[in-house]
Amino acid sequence: DVLTLCNDHLGRHATQFCVRFHLHPDMKVEMAGGGESVILKAPEREGWRFRAAGGVLGLEESVYLGTPGLIRRAQQITLSGIVAAPMTEVKWSLIMESVKR
Repeated sequence: DVLTLCNDHLGRHATQFCVRFHLHPDMKVEMAGGGESVILKAPEREGWRFRAAGGVLGLEESVYLGTPGLIRRAQQITLSGIVAAPMTEVKWSLIMESVKR
């Protein structure tokens, strides 16, 4: 993905960015590889490894609003960093992996 500064913008340009990947509350997630990736585990299903470049990976709290009238705690993967003019490139991948149960 590419984040581009808009020349028509009249205000102050952003200096930092944060891309957020909100997850379903049933997903179990943990940082791995010394903070270089995130492991996602779905109940009774396959596992996934999320990797990214161009920013710092993190995990933060979130909420899930997929059921009317019900708010559930969830997590989100964050990818944050410094905006580089005129554009900032971030790369990410989600790869299915074998997960030990």
